Amino acid sequence: MDTQDRRSSGGDMIPQIKERVNQILDDIIQTREANYPQTLARLLKEQCDIQLKETRRQKQQLQHQDMNGQNPNAQCPKPYFKQAELNDQCKRIALNAVLKAYTLYCAEDEMAKCIRIELNEKLKGLWHVIVGKHFASFFTYTPGAMAHMQLGDLQFLVYQYQ
Repeated sequence: MDTQDRRSSGGDMIPQIKERVNQILDDIIQTREANYPQTLARLLKEQCDIQLKETRRQKQQLQHQDMNGQNPNAQCPKPYFKQAELNDQCKRIALNAVLKAYTLYCAEDEMAKCIRIELNEKLKGLWHVIVGKHFASFFTYTPGAMAHMQLGDLQFLVYQYQ
């Protein structure tokens, strides 16, 4: 199977991604490093990982611009409370922590860590944070120290239990 045959079997990838993968594949083949299928696969994965990191970095930069008002045409999702037992000041702190984490990180576990650190510092005590698109929960919390928020398609559950 030659290079052209491999490229045409890409399925229904987004055309830009397909073109970029084809460019990476051509570059790898031209360097003549890919003498074996394992080497070709490894090099292709490395290059795709580099491209993915760059794409994530660009997305984060755009989100920072959107959050700072530098891109007035951007549709930035607004967080809202689905349920909350917090005073107004704590609500503002929790919303700001969620916005900060959403802006800085792509991975849900990194967002949760960022929110927890922020809440532990600003609201004192130990906070528990759950972030995800889908989750179920059953928990006990200190009265007045719980919030369930949504930002885009992500849910954020923060609570304190002492």
